[in-house]
Amino acid sequence: EPNRVLVIGSNRWQGAATFPQLKVPAGDPNIILSVHDYEPFAFTHHTASWTHIRDYRGPVHYPGATIAPDDLAAIKDPALKAALRGHEVWDRARMLKHLRPAIETARKLHLQLYCGEFGCLPTVPRADRLAWYRDMISVFDEAGLAWANWEYKADFGIRSYNFARNTNGPIDQELIATLLSKPASPAPSQP
Repeated sequence: EPNRVLVIGSNRWQGAATFPQLKVPAGDPNIILSVHDYEPFAFTHHTASWTHIRDYRGPVHYPGATIAPDDLAAIKDPALKAALRGHEVWDRARMLKHLRPAIETARKLHLQLYCGEFGCLPTVPRADRLAWYRDMISVFDEAGLAWANWEYKADFGIRSYNFARNTNGPIDQELIATLLSKPASPAPSQP
């Protein structure tokens, strides 16, 4: 298939940590490596009903310790406390370190690396969410990664969606501007 481009991801949800074990056909320039990144998970998936950390309703933060020490200490369920890993400090440098195995694998193989999924739910403080996106995009830019935000409309979307009413919400212009690394335009005035 010399004219077909293949996108290949690593094991465990295309996580960066498993890239050193990824087996890629040698000498094929028509391969793009794909990584997904939602770290720190306790921040990006805060209150997500489908996750094992859904019961934590306390505050989360970015950058810094995802969960403040006092908030983490107040959690009574030891399994939830361990799953949250809230004591970990995340910032731009930590993001880059986390993605390093995928970045280095792609460079070693002389292949393009693509982040096919990343995103953060709007259940976190707005300023923290935008800071997370700003840092993530700057890491992608520095490492030369192509990327696709997960998703256009719905839970993680740049456009909210009300499933119960089957209606679209407003487009988040500030998030789009952050993704595109430029200042947001003021919203048009309403007559």
